[in-house]
Amino acid sequence: MSMFESAELDHEISKALYRREEAKLRAQLLNAQYDLKENGRFPVLILIAGVEGAGKGETVNLLNVWMDPRHVLTHGFAEPSDEELERPHLWRFVKALPPKGKVGIFFGAWHTDPIVHRAYGKISSGEFGDRIDEIVRLEKMLVDEGALLLKYWFHVSRKQQKKRLKAAGEDTNYPYRKFLKVSETFVRRTSTAEAPWIVVPGADDRYRALTFGRHLLAAMRERSFAVTIAYTKTEPVQVALFGLVFLGDRLTLPMAIAIVIATSGVFVMSEQPSRSGSVRPVLLGLAAGGFFALAAIGYRGAIVSLADPDFLMAATFTLCVGLLLQATALSLYLFVRERAVLIAIARAWSASLLAGFMGALASQFWFLGFALTTAANVRTLGLIEVLFAQAVARFAFGQKTTVREAIGVILIVAGVALLLALQ
Repeated sequence: MSMFESAELDHEISKALYRREEAKLRAQLLNAQYDLKENGRFPVLILIAGVEGAGKGETVNLLNVWMDPRHVLTHGFAEPSDEELERPHLWRFVKALPPKGKVGIFFGAWHTDPIVHRAYGKISSGEFGDRIDEIVRLEKMLVDEGALLLKYWFHVSRKQQKKRLKAAGEDTNYPYRKFLKVSETFVRRTSTAEAPWIVVPGADDRYRALTFGRHLLAAMRERSFAVTIAYTKTEPVQVALFGLVFLGDRLTLPMAIAIVIATSGVFVMSEQPSRSGSVRPVLLGLAAGGFFALAAIGYRGAIVSLADPDFLMAATFTLCVGLLLQATALSLYLFVRERAVLIAIARAWSASLLAGFMGALASQFWFLGFALTTAANVRTLGLIEVLFAQAVARFAFGQKTTVREAIGVILIVAGVALLLALQ
């Protein structure tokens, strides 16, 4: 399954809803831009990429309308000049980086040449990999230096692309499949924790604009989102405390130490330093971890309350009830607020059923664990999923393990091993 497949679903927004939401979004983006200019703590760099006909140019123009163009630096990179050819190929991009307090838009940047050259066979697979590694290092350096790097990939299906290019009077003879294959490899390998790609469906102009604008606004408002995510990793510790308070779960000192060690490993791997000085992301992360913990304790309590000697039946019944309630609530929400998305899900019923089944299967094993031991033990042991993710990043996508990540892995393994030894 292509990573872009979900972006090919039909998404539509009515004109009335768009006009209403666009007016609010524009005002909010202007306020966010004003705050950025006044505080001047970091630059914002927006990369615009994707397939032809997906609305990249329209998005750049729209952003210059939504925001104050005096503080937006837009760059479209054509063929390098003679001066640029005499220097490292990333030099021309580095010299165009926005200063602190400004928004920079790169319409075609360091991603363009490697993808195009590889698609047309001008560079080898090895050279393509070297360019990717170089780009990952550059983007990590920018983020480490404090830049808010936002990368948007605009996508449409081949059918949608032909329709849009024909309507615009442009050439529809485009090497879509060849370009898409190379692009998917590039996007997967350059989508890192520091700088992930955001795939934006481009078929519907109004949906594309609001999706892009809302994400940009959220990122500018809360550039310390990584800190929020890091603090959600305190969930196993909160699960242990809530389990002790609400369910009377056994929690010895050695078990508590094991849970803290393993949790600190995930925290070390995921934490990004906050440069905003705001306590809000910390509080949001702790609150999110707390709600996750309460959910786990609730499921564990429901299973135990059934008093069914067959742990398999108790876990499965609780899971089915939980999934039924979630599916009903989400379907009602989509029916009221996003009916087009609900219709698109129904049309893609085979893929939807497969995704739902795999998600339910994964949940089944969580619930079986809750039926057999305390939620704190289950959630702590479940931290080994981070090790699998790290292995995939290293061996499938070629991302190197940093010192911080290696320390995190050691702490997770030590905490989980200690917890198992205490059982």
